[in-house]
Amino acid sequence: MLTTFVLLPIIGLLVGVAVKSLDRWIKLPYTVMLFVVGIVFGVCARTELVGSHVMVRNVLDMITGINPDFILYVFLPILVFDAAYEMDLNAFRKTLPNAALLAGPGVVICMFLTAALVMGLYWTAGAYDSSRWVYALMFGGLISATDPVAVVALLQELGTSKKFSTLVDGESLLNDATGLVCFMYFYGSFAGKEGIDYPLLYFAWVIACSCVIGYLIYRITLLVVRWLGSKDILQNCMVLAAAYITFMVAQSLLDVSGVIALVVFGHSFAQNGRPHLLPATNAFMEKFWEFCAYISNTLIFLMVGIIIAAVVDITWAHIFYTVVIYLGLNAIRYAMIAILFPLLRRNGYGLSRAEAIVLGWGGLRGALGMCMALMVNCNENIPLATRHNILIYTAGVITLTLCVNATSCKWLVNKLKLAA
Repeated sequence: MLTTFVLLPIIGLLVGVAVKSLDRWIKLPYTVMLFVVGIVFGVCARTELVGSHVMVRNVLDMITGINPDFILYVFLPILVFDAAYEMDLNAFRKTLPNAALLAGPGVVICMFLTAALVMGLYWTAGAYDSSRWVYALMFGGLISATDPVAVVALLQELGTSKKFSTLVDGESLLNDATGLVCFMYFYGSFAGKEGIDYPLLYFAWVIACSCVIGYLIYRITLLVVRWLGSKDILQNCMVLAAAYITFMVAQSLLDVSGVIALVVFGHSFAQNGRPHLLPATNAFMEKFWEFCAYISNTLIFLMVGIIIAAVVDITWAHIFYTVVIYLGLNAIRYAMIAILFPLLRRNGYGLSRAEAIVLGWGGLRGALGMCMALMVNCNENIPLATRHNILIYTAGVITLTLCVNATSCKWLVNKLKLAA
């Protein structure tokens, strides 16, 4: 078991090196290529192609049976803190109103429209049941949060404006938190938690409490970092530990949003904590978190591809409904942007029509949605058919957004003349 656990990151990193070295010949985003390789490995896990290779089989089995909390608590804090810490603070302040609109009301609009779409499909299939609304809303919450990691990297590579790439990045940070809160609101009743009578007050409480936690841990961390003085290695260790503590205290102990808490912690420390770090510490911090984020993205997208191919059983009916839901989600995202566009074009840096088109098409779904779908799949309080459907449709949407939206975004950016 220990050998298998050690082999997991080693194999993942070697695959990442191999995939990255193909960049010059295969013009696909790095995360998309990893996802495709993961699907190939997942297919191998379902067949006898690796039957005689015991260690490889053990690694694949370990990934397919992984606890979704592992992805949530190990990888997500790294990605969130890195994005919050490295984001251009001046650009983020200007784009914050628009990012908050997209991540707050935008996600809620998408959640309800997605639930209506799912219930409409039940109705057309003659299987409408009002009791299924809670499952439809839960699915809407987990699938409405975008995860445009590949698109952000592509926008930066193509030289699009800093304000636009910051908006996309900021939206992904904030709506991860909103999507998780919306999902947990409906999922909680199946996880042994009491129902919530006042959703708006609950949502306000989650945001306020998460912000307070992030800020308080930032203040404590800053005091410790200043006390450590010239001990740069200890300063780095303290920041790393504080990032994980922030996420776990908020998400696990106090049952609020670890993502929001970590965004507040990361931004506060980037703005006010950097001057108290040694120059060597600041330089190391940038490289260290960039390296950790690279490893996390490599392992996440590879694992998600393996899990989708190895765990999901797909029928022709599933394929049909997955395509319908995928098309519907794209239409819903554009509808949400259209509803908010009068405000989006006036706030902060504003938003042009061309940028709105790319913003809508760049609404990829990724690791967080898959993690929530795996949580649903592991919960025996939810009917088996519902669990499998949520996992299949989430996996299908993630596959299509990564393989269609992400790969065609470069063409769209060039077509709309948003590239430098």
